[in-house]
Amino acid sequence: MSDNKKKKAGLGFAVWFLLFLGVFILILINWKTISSNFNDLKNVVQGSRTEQQERKEEIAARKAEEKARRAAEKDAKEYARAQEKEQGGVTITLGGDKSSESNSASEKNQAQEETKKEESSQEQVKSESKPESKPESKGESNSETKTESSEEKRTSEKTDSGNNQAKAEENKKTSAEENNNSAAATQTVTATRNTKLYFLKVAANGTTSIMEVTRVMAKSDSPLTDALNAVISGPNSKESAAGCQSYISSGTKLLSASVKNGIATLNFNENLAYNSFGIAGLNAELEQIVYTATAFSTVDSVQILVEGKLTDYLSEGVWIGTPLKRSSF
Repeated sequence: MSDNKKKKAGLGFAVWFLLFLGVFILILINWKTISSNFNDLKNVVQGSRTEQQERKEEIAARKAEEKARRAAEKDAKEYARAQEKEQGGVTITLGGDKSSESNSASEKNQAQEETKKEESSQEQVKSESKPESKPESKGESNSETKTESSEEKRTSEKTDSGNNQAKAEENKKTSAEENNNSAAATQTVTATRNTKLYFLKVAANGTTSIMEVTRVMAKSDSPLTDALNAVISGPNSKESAAGCQSYISSGTKLLSASVKNGIATLNFNENLAYNSFGIAGLNAELEQIVYTATAFSTVDSVQILVEGKLTDYLSEGVWIGTPLKRSSF
C-alpha cells in the first residue's frame, strides 16, 4: 500500500511538473507578444491617466476663466453705477444692460433740448460775426485767367519740348544700335578665311593622287589646328561628290600643334599608326597631313610625334624620325 501511494504521489508530481514546464515553455515562446501586450496595456493605462489629468486641468482652467469673467462683469457694473451717480442719473449701458433707461429717458430729452438751443444760439453768433464778402472785379478775374492760360501754355510747351528731346534720344539710340548690329553682321560675314585642304583621289586604274580643295572656314587664333582637324574629319558632301577621299586612320586625334623656325611639330594619338590600308594607307595619311600643314607660308616641314614621343618609324618601316616635306612623297 505504501508503495502504491508513493507511486501515485510521484506520478502526480511528474504531471504537475510537466504542466508547469509546458506553461513555462509557452511563456518563453510567446514572450515578445506578452511583453508587447503588457506594454500596450501600460501605455493605455498611462494614456487614460494623462487624459484624465488633462480633463481635470481643462475643467479647472474653465472654472478660473468663468470666475474671472464674473469678477470683470461685477467690476463693470459697479463702475457703471458709480458713473451714473456722478453724472446725475445718466446711465452707461455695458453689454446690453437696459434696466435704467426708462428712469432716465426724460432727463436725456431735457439735456438734448438744452444742447440744441445752445447750438442754435452759437450758429446765430457765428453768422453775425462773419464779414461780408466783397465781389471781385472783372479785371482781376480776367488777369487771373490770363496768367493761368499763359502758365498752361508754358507747361504744355515744356512738355512738348521734353517729348521731342526724348524722341530724338530714342532715335539716336536706335540708329546706334542698328549701326552696331550692321557692324557685327559685317564682322560675322567677313570673319572667315579660305583654307587649303588636301585629300586623295583614286583613278580608274587604282592609282591615287593628291587633290587640293579650298574650304571656307571661320577665322580663329589657331588656323593650322583647324585645318588639320578638318582633314582628319574627312571631306564634306560636296568634296566627296568631287571624288575626294581620306586615308587617315579612324580615331586619329591631333593632340597638339606648334610651329618654330618653319618646322610644324604635330603630336597625334597612337591611332595614327594603325591604318587599315597598310603601308600605302600610312604614306597616304602622312601625305595629306604634310601637304595641309605646308600650305601655310610659315611651315616648311612637319615633324610627326605619337603620344608626345619622337620615334623613327610610324609602323611597318614608314619613316617619321626627321621632319617631312612635300618632296618626301
